[in-house]
Formats: sequence, C-alpha cells, structure tokens
Amino acid sequence: MTSACDLSFSRLADYHRRDMDKKRTVSDCHATDRPVAALATRHPHGEHIRPHSHARAQLIHALTGVLTVVSAAGSWVVPAGRAVWMPENVVHRIQIAGDVAMRTLYLAPQVRPGLSGHCEVIEVSA
Repeated sequence: MTSACDLSFSRLADYHRRDMDKKRTVSDCHATDRPVAALATRHPHGEHIRPHSHARAQLIHALTGVLTVVSAAGSWVVPAGRAVWMPENVVHRIQIAGDVAMRTLYLAPQVRPGLSGHCEVIEVSA
C-alpha cells in the first residue's frame, strides 16, 4: 500500500479524496489512529438510535432535520445548523425528526483537553 508520504502534492490530494470516499462506520472512527475522525450519515424521520456511548467525544451536527439527544443529564434539541457536544463515555440516545443528514466528529481525548465535560448545544457556522 502506498503511504501518503510517498506521493506528490496532486497525487496526495487524490489519495486523501479516495480515502474520504470510502464508506465509514462508527467502528472505523473509533479504530483510527487519527485524532479526529468524521462520519456522514442519513436517517429517516422517526428513527431512534438506541442508547450507546463512545470512547471518543463527539460533535453531532444536524445538516437537515432535527435531532433530540437524550442522556441521564438531560435532553437537547438540535435543529439544522446546530450541533451537540457529547463528551466521551456519556450514554445517550437520539430521536430523529424529519429526514436528517448528520455529520459527526469523533475526537480523541488529547484533542479536547480544554473542551467542556458537559453536553451542550452549539451553533455551527460555515
């Protein structure tokens, strides 16, 4: 396999673009040695994502639709253009309203030393 270090700039861009085109799973995001992993998913209206937790912190962004994220500490309504910060190891579930395009960043602990240890909704801007 070719490593990214062996490629010229234009070939390097193609190498990374191919990597981004691969279908990723949550497991892939946790298994990577990269400090930040991204996942794009779509969910139909009415879907419920069962209670679960992650070893990495998450920034869960709704591009379309509305997410309701529920944990023992509370619930957060996340409309399009907003995201919820979910620290690592927090058990949560997600309810989907409308057809949702969701983007999630999974952050390794070393990436987020100064970030909040509590769930909160934040605005996302371009």
